[in-house]
Amino acid sequence: RVHYGVMKFLTQFQYDRARRSQSADSVRAIIAEAIAAKRPITITYLKAKDVKSMRVVEPRKVEQMEYAGHQFLGLLAYCRLRKEERVFNIDRILEARLV
Repeated sequence: RVHYGVMKFLTQFQYDRARRSQSADSVRAIIAEAIAAKRPITITYLKAKDVKSMRVVEPRKVEQMEYAGHQFLGLLAYCRLRKEERVFNIDRILEARLV
């Protein structure tokens, strides 16, 4: 079992490392461009248990959302892996690229 402090450190390390290669503003700009052009993007996403996942998604919209009483900026997108619409917390998207 991993200690919470260690997990928090590793999560922050993942975010810091990702932001060195692509800023949060850049991620948001790519998402906006993909929505406007109706183009898919590849995202590297840090899932709730701090596990990285790479997905190809078709972004639909970005808006304020709520989950379990927590407000966040979310991306509604069709996930090609899961073959259904999914919501992604934009703060957890480490990297985004147009396909």
